[in-house]
Amino acid sequence: MRPNSFSTVEERQIQNAKNIIKRKLSGKEIPQLVGVEKQHQTLYNVLERTVRHGESNSILILGPRGSGKTTVISL
Repeated sequence: MRPNSFSTVEERQIQNAKNIIKRKLSGKEIPQLVGVEKQHQTLYNVLERTVRHGESNSILILGPRGSGKTTVISL
C-alpha cells in the first residue's frame, strides 16, 4: 500500500488532467497556434492606433474554415 501523500498527489494530477480535457473539449480553452504571430500583431497594432490616436480603422478577416480566424482575434 502506498503512503497517503502519493495517492493525494495522484488524485490531484488526475483531477487536473480531467479539468484540462474538459476545457479543451468544451471549447473554453484557446488552443496554442503556431505561425499566427504576425497576423495577431497586425490586428493588435491596428486596434492600438484606433484607441490611442482615434483613427477610424476597419479590419476584414478572411480565410477558409479552420484557418484560425477566431483564434487570432481571441488571443
